Amino acid sequence: MVHQITIQWNASPGPITGYNIRRGTANGNEAATPLNLTPIVGTSYTDNTVYPGQVYSYEISAVYNGVESAESVSVISVPVPFAASPLALNFGASASFGVLGASNVTNVPGTPTVVSGDVGVSPGTSITGFGAPASISGVFHPGDFVAAAAQTAALSTFTLGMSLAGAAPILADIGNTTLTPGIYAPPSSLGITGPVILDAKGNGNGVFVIQIPSTLTTASSNSSVVLVGGTQADNVFWLVGSSATLGSNTAFAGNILAQTSISVSSNVSINGRLMALTGAITMDDDALVMFLTGALAVWAPSTPFALGQIVFDGIGYEEVTADGMSGGSAPAWNRAPGASTPDGTLTWSPINAIGDVVILTGLPPSLPNVPPAPPAAPTGVVITSES
Repeated sequence: MVHQITIQWNASPGPITGYNIRRGTANGNEAATPLNLTPIVGTSYTDNTVYPGQVYSYEISAVYNGVESAESVSVISVPVPFAASPLALNFGASASFGVLGASNVTNVPGTPTVVSGDVGVSPGTSITGFGAPASISGVFHPGDFVAAAAQTAALSTFTLGMSLAGAAPILADIGNTTLTPGIYAPPSSLGITGPVILDAKGNGNGVFVIQIPSTLTTASSNSSVVLVGGTQADNVFWLVGSSATLGSNTAFAGNILAQTSISVSSNVSINGRLMALTGAITMDDDALVMFLTGALAVWAPSTPFALGQIVFDGIGYEEVTADGMSGGSAPAWNRAPGASTPDGTLTWSPINAIGDVVILTGLPPSLPNVPPAPPAAPTGVVITSES
């Protein structure tokens, strides 16, 4: 998608030799140097160097024999639209799970695998190998109602994702390539040898859906999925028609939903979820967490801040946990982990920033482990005909 802004204006009365165009990102901050090297002849200009999500302002002045008009006219754009992106798939009742298997879930005993979120299995009941030093932040669900509901939701997510039309073809091995938001499909199996870059081009809501008819395999030691340009792991969906295998030392990102099984070799890091619809999930000394890319800002008085934004307060980083408007002066920040500090109409919590822009986020809590109540019996029976 080519991004451009075209502006038009009414011609200046009297003699002129052209117009100067200056650009900024808000009224009053236009650059001192015009965009055009020589005055423009005509009453329109197309700017081809604009970026998605950005607002631009333009100031147009008239020029006559090198002398510029004392006054100018200005205009400001709406945000430049992002390229088309599919909608994110909804996990529903499976959203709280970091790992969800069908027949069983196994970790190599004695390895310090870490899982952010719940670990569950259904219709099987076996979850093994997660004793110390392994740990999870959520709840184990071995064949209970919550795991069953999650499997039903995961199947719906997988089915919907696989049914999306308009997939663009990709190579059988996408290592050392870059993808932008969209729907993609390899000819059959998909391999990753080397880094694959998923670039949302600044669109924090950009979605990637990869429809893989057969298997997904990453090569050992040199494979990675790199998120740039605002891409969030929660918006990346690897839909696998059979089984997925992540080679040792892979750095992976996104949600894997595999029709059959998922095998994760040693020392693999995963920014996302693992869900197997009919088979097993096996792990070995791995780290599976969900990260969220946050927008950075600097604290300022009487300024609106959005939920999830990461704000530098001069000493550390605060996350906005209830959005609103900051107060007239900075609050006395509470640095205790998990503490919150009100400020105007919003609330902050201190965080440990990783690379200053990525924060660890918890998955939503599990559903209550209670099957739905049976329906009420009918009432008011009468005989309506008799013969």
